[in-house]
Amino acid sequence: MRRLEKPHSLSYQQKMFTCLRSTTCVNGLLRQYFPKGTDLSVHSPARLLQVATEFNARPRKTLGGITPAKAMQRLLFDPESPIVATTA
Repeated sequence: MRRLEKPHSLSYQQKMFTCLRSTTCVNGLLRQYFPKGTDLSVHSPARLLQVATEFNARPRKTLGGITPAKAMQRLLFDPESPIVATTA
């Protein structure tokens, strides 16, 4: 009987590691606002929106040091300019 190859390629594993690392980074940043185990229901919607706004206004290394909002603006209004950071 022929053995089936695993569906997980190295590139898939690399993508998952990057996602995991990114998620860990996000969790660490959120812990600056809300300690682990915090019940978010005790915070007002205004406070949660404030934290989300501050969090999303942070420049991202993967976006070349610009914010997600600025990257979206570039994508919509100047699609010819690259959005992601180059490795050169």
